[in-house]
Amino acid sequence: LASDISDRKFVFQAHAALLLPSALRLVNDRYYKIAAEALRVCSEFVRLLRPSPPAIEFDYSPLVKPLFECVEKRLVAQDQDQEVKECAILCMQLVLCHFGDDPTLDVERVLPVMLERLRNEITRINAVKAFGALAESKLDIKLGMPAQAASTSVLQAALAELCSFLRKSSRSLRNASLTTLDSMVQHHSALLTRMDVSCMLNELPSLISDATDLHVAHLALQLCTSIVSKTPQLAVSHIQSNVMPKVLLLLQSSVLQGYALCSLL
Repeated sequence: LASDISDRKFVFQAHAALLLPSALRLVNDRYYKIAAEALRVCSEFVRLLRPSPPAIEFDYSPLVKPLFECVEKRLVAQDQDQEVKECAILCMQLVLCHFGDDPTLDVERVLPVMLERLRNEITRINAVKAFGALAESKLDIKLGMPAQAASTSVLQAALAELCSFLRKSSRSLRNASLTTLDSMVQHHSALLTRMDVSCMLNELPSLISDATDLHVAHLALQLCTSIVSKTPQLAVSHIQSNVMPKVLLLLQSSVLQGYALCSLL
């Protein structure tokens, strides 16, 4: 059903009000395989109802609140299979990206939960990718809202977590974190402080090297470029003193090639 929805969206739009309630009921199924697959179907329904936000192709408003509440229930649940948790994060990410401007959605209630999933070792890789999508959303997802029990915004709290992930040994986690940080800088540089920029730049020199992974070096250099482009007044002096020496060393490497070389140039 999920693949059919994607391929034949205009056919399914006319019947969404009839089909979606059945998928929502299955999201609450006790068997994790059924619940996970139902969440995937709901993800496709999100893309179906509003394929190109902020444009509105038809009246989907009666379906948004039931969809949001059903996915939120799975998102906040603790005692459930990892596959269900991952599908719930993806589905909620899509709901926020496609319907984040809908007045019936309590975005401020969900973003702290997404932050908690970012801090959880089991779900963090999916949450990292979700924050990247939220940062790139064409809608206002309210990432600048205050984080719970903190003096920073949700965006800044997520950024601090992502910077800490750059010290982890997991290659996939570092790659996803660098990509998401770049999205945050590209789309929300106005929300960043000097401390946020310094937090990112402090982690990058150790990644700009041919000793570990040239693809990581490429992503780190891309992030540096975005930071200089979007926040030059906060970054130039830091990059000159800490990042440029590593860049000059990388230039002398005999294995420098591909994307890393392009990013360096």
